[in-house]
Amino acid sequence: MLSFQQARQLVESGKLERLERSPECTALYRKHKEGLTEDIVVDVCKKLHWSLQEITFLNTVKYPEQADKIAAAFSDAALFKITVNEFPYWFEPCVSHLLIWSKISLPLYCGDSEQINTTLYKKIEEFLRYNLEQRLGISSEDYCFFINTSRLQSVKGISHIHLLLRSNQQVAREILSQQLEPLID
Repeated sequence: MLSFQQARQLVESGKLERLERSPECTALYRKHKEGLTEDIVVDVCKKLHWSLQEITFLNTVKYPEQADKIAAAFSDAALFKITVNEFPYWFEPCVSHLLIWSKISLPLYCGDSEQINTTLYKKIEEFLRYNLEQRLGISSEDYCFFINTSRLQSVKGISHIHLLLRSNQQVAREILSQQLEPLID
């Protein structure tokens, strides 16, 4: 089990492979995946009440280029949704593990490398700063985020940001009930 500070250090150092689920959660996750009758992306779309066809259209027709995707990211509340991670990594109880799902592909890494696209990274920071710090008064010391590298992703077809929040559960419930607001240029 990791403390929030340990998790934050791993995220900041890029050692995402060291973030693990508990043995019990790992077993539940494997059982869930084995029980799926459809692709995991289809399963996630159903849970989010999203259309895979719409996601495909957005990423191939409406926003085909990387710059288009970055410009569109977080621009409309209909393009993203925040949920609790059903299969969280193993953190101390004061850490809430949320996921910010995006219909728009978030090309954080350059190709298959682990080199970060700084333009997108700064946009994610701005989005979280606006929603968490400015709107909800959460200190920047009490959250961190990451997107798994391609080799660590179990859901590759829908971009999602892992948001780790050091808080009591009431703060996480408040975020989930209010959702997040889009960035307005």
